[in-house]
Amino acid sequence: MLLNLRLLPLTTVMVLTTSVHAMDLLETLHLANQNDPNFAAVQASRGLAEQTTAIARSSLLPQVVVNGGISRNSWNQDPVTISSAFPTVGGKTSYNSTVWGARVTQPLFNWSAYHQFKAAKSQRSRDEAKADEQSQNLMLRVAESYFNVLRAQETLILAQTREASLNKNLEETRARLHVGLIPKVDVLESEAQRDSATSERLTAENQLNSARETLNASTGVRVDSLAQLGDNLPIVAPIPNDVDAWGKLAIAKNPQLIALNYDTEANESNRTSLRSGYLPAVNLYASYNDQNNSGNSSVATALSSGKSAAVGVEARWELYAGGRTLASERQAAYQTDLSRLNLQSSQRSIENQTRTLFMTVNTDASRVQASRRNVASAEMAYNVVESGYSVGNQSMVDLLASEARLYAARRDLADSRYDYVIHSLRLHASAGVLDESVITQVNNWLVGQSKSSPNKR
Repeated sequence: MLLNLRLLPLTTVMVLTTSVHAMDLLETLHLANQNDPNFAAVQASRGLAEQTTAIARSSLLPQVVVNGGISRNSWNQDPVTISSAFPTVGGKTSYNSTVWGARVTQPLFNWSAYHQFKAAKSQRSRDEAKADEQSQNLMLRVAESYFNVLRAQETLILAQTREASLNKNLEETRARLHVGLIPKVDVLESEAQRDSATSERLTAENQLNSARETLNASTGVRVDSLAQLGDNLPIVAPIPNDVDAWGKLAIAKNPQLIALNYDTEANESNRTSLRSGYLPAVNLYASYNDQNNSGNSSVATALSSGKSAAVGVEARWELYAGGRTLASERQAAYQTDLSRLNLQSSQRSIENQTRTLFMTVNTDASRVQASRRNVASAEMAYNVVESGYSVGNQSMVDLLASEARLYAARRDLADSRYDYVIHSLRLHASAGVLDESVITQVNNWLVGQSKSSPNKR
């Protein structure tokens, strides 16, 4: 008799049918971090965010401008005779001119630039929070892809096992029909069940191939073997085991909400900056200029040569700009109100999402326990029916129905286990606390981890 894989734990079956080298979740994430351009894009976003404040701060720091030039000049002026004692002034004059100068400006009072700097700091924090959100989403996506492959593998093994068992049963029923021990309807029922199992196996193969391609697209390599989810998966309630605590954690830690909060602060600072357009801007300045004319000995040319220096305070006050300042300030006020309303709406949505995920994880934990008991009951029921069928007390229809219940129980157990893991990761991501420590904890639930050397695609 063939080995009855129905009675073996699925993880044991998967370990028996996979390579000894398996890539675990942490290795997969590190590989995706190296090869997935989306991870590189997140790093580029962080770099962009860091420059925002430096650009805005420049408006508050000294500005230094240096200029210079060399020219050949021609000047044609009507001759002017002052008296017979003085030479005639004017006429055609040509000369060379060398000019250079420098000006240093330091803002003393620029309320608009100051609040633009505050807005830029909030924008930088907002962009960094968005990068954190993208990083979490990418981490979650790769982790889900990893466990979707494991789920598809387990589903395929179940389908293959059931198909093989039904093929064997079909051979037995045909043999019994041949000697007249059973009616033909039993054979037809066996064939229908086997054909259904074949269809499920083909569907499972397609789902596995699709899940693998999704994971390979993130890692940039073809991963042939993955560490499996162990049978001793600890099924515990989320910590803290309090739905209100998770809701508050999401409001405080969710990077999307953090980004929206900083966006509101940036809009408020921008509004204040625009309102500052009614105030003057005052600068301290110092300048130096040096002009040297040569190539002509005329008095006019000589008088235009020389050096000049100046130190002073200058003010610029725009008294009227056609209503632009007032309209811009009102527009910024509406934008601030809009961002505040978006923040409130997102807070409610994300808090509700996190609370729902908390309850879902608790439900998944209960489902896993119930599914384990269901599998144990289905296995015992199948053994009883199989024994009865071997002595003629049970029909083939009873045996096939019992086997179908066992297959469904196994499949529900697998789904509940992967739902528990994936929903746990989603819960941490929704609360804004999904990081490598959480991934490491989940990685410890895997068996068969070892270094893998996947081939480049």
